[in-house]
Order: sequence, then structure tokens, then C-alpha cells
Amino acid sequence: SRIGAWATRTRSRLEARLPATLHDGRTYLRACLRALARGEIVLTAGDGTGGGVELGRRVTLPVLGHPFRVPVFPSWLAHRGGARLHTLTCTPEGSRHVARIGPALPVTGDEAQDARALAAWLDLTLRTHPGDWLLWDAFEPGPLLEGPA
Repeated sequence: SRIGAWATRTRSRLEARLPATLHDGRTYLRACLRALARGEIVLTAGDGTGGGVELGRRVTLPVLGHPFRVPVFPSWLAHRGGARLHTLTCTPEGSRHVARIGPALPVTGDEAQDARALAAWLDLTLRTHPGDWLLWDAFEPGPLLEGPA
């Protein structure tokens, strides 16, 4: 659509201005691990998919009472990189959004246990601030939830 094309151009223009390195999660991840080893900050999505494509392993756990496929990559990366795993939320305040870094989630190296901590955080956050999440359109069987589409 015309609006979708505008949004893509705007996002590309804004991302080009970021003083950051953008890594493609579908490729070699050693650059992310090296960045963590240097004490850098690495951001990754922990609540669904990028561009509508699921990347990486998932553990199915209840979120909002539904079987939700929780990504394990954030915990895996923190554990392998010897880093803490913090949440980041963006909430609207007036005409802007404010990013807030939350307390560290536990990272044990146990995929299922670490995914449970992320699922519990997602559940609490979505119940507390449902209007701040952008992926509600995909919160139906198929894209993020277990079950037939």
C-alpha cells in the first residue's frame, strides 16, 4: 500500500541515522557475541517476529491464557555472551514514545526455564499495558499462537 511504502522508507531513513550496527538475525551470530564480549549492548526482539517471519527456536508457553511461541534467542544470546538480559518497553507519552529498560530477567542456560521467565514478563506486561503492544493483529492461531490458522 502507499502507507506501507511510506512506512518502509521512513523506517529505513531513521535506521540509517542510528549510531548502531544492525545485524540480520537470519545469518552468522558471532558478531553479536563479539559485541557482548566487548561490553556493548545488543537489542533483540523477545515478543514475536520481525517482518512476520519466525526466526529461531521457540518454546510454547501460556501468555494471556493462550499457547504462545516464546523465542529462546534472547536468553540464549545473553547466556552465551555472558550478559544480562533486560527487557525494554516503549510507552506513549504525549506525542513521543519513551523507552524504559527493566530489571534483568534470570538467565540460567536452561532453554525452557529461561523462556518461562520471558513468558511471565510478557504476560504481566501485556496485561498491564495492552495498548502499548503492536502485534495484536498476529495474536491468533497461526502467526504467534499454537493451533490452526
